[in-house]
Amino acid sequence: MVLKTEGVSKYFGDLRAVDNVDLEIEEGEIYGIAGPNGAGKTTLFDVISGLWPPSSGKVIFKNDIISGLKPYQICHKGIARTFQISTVFATLTVLDNIKIGAVFGAKTKKLDSSHINEIIEFLGIQNKKDTIAQNLELYTIKLVMLAAALATDCKLLLLDEPMAGLTIAEIDNFLQIIRKMNKEWGITIVIIEHLIDTLIDISDRIIILDGGKVIYKGLPEELTKDKKVIEVYLGKGEE
Repeated sequence: MVLKTEGVSKYFGDLRAVDNVDLEIEEGEIYGIAGPNGAGKTTLFDVISGLWPPSSGKVIFKNDIISGLKPYQICHKGIARTFQISTVFATLTVLDNIKIGAVFGAKTKKLDSSHINEIIEFLGIQNKKDTIAQNLELYTIKLVMLAAALATDCKLLLLDEPMAGLTIAEIDNFLQIIRKMNKEWGITIVIIEHLIDTLIDISDRIIILDGGKVIYKGLPEELTKDKKVIEVYLGKGEE
């Protein structure tokens, strides 16, 4: 297992945002996470990436306990993430945004220009590298965020609703990029997504959270047959 959580919970007062979550993510897979708003998905990412320490339980990455480490320490170990809200350094160029990921996110702190150029070519943003980020459209901003994460030389990538706000064509393009990162670069990917059909299509395995708890864990093709999942998304209906 590349990533494992054991009984991870995160409480904010009386609110149990994440409640006793166990995950086992295998190296090289694409792992999907879904659930209604407020289910605890992003908070789980926050705990894994070090923004919040767990209230209980532990997070294990490649046999090392990383619970309680600072975000930069976890990033240096090989975990990178993107966020729901597309965030870049608006007054910097695309290239400089990616360089920041390489310099501050990578453990070596060395600027590898050849690797940065490889990422830029991989994502197809060569013609945008000198553009100021505030002048970019949403899809390219998401690619820049992704490029900065890849520049940390990550082995595990956490993507928080990366396709929100994109057109159908852009979603298709982004899915192709995710698959290529996974297959050609060997990056393990955990993805939060509200588009259930899309998540089923791309994931090797899926969990569904509701109220901070795992209500489904298993294969994507079995998801739509699960009674608890149907109740969460469609309601219980009349008795």
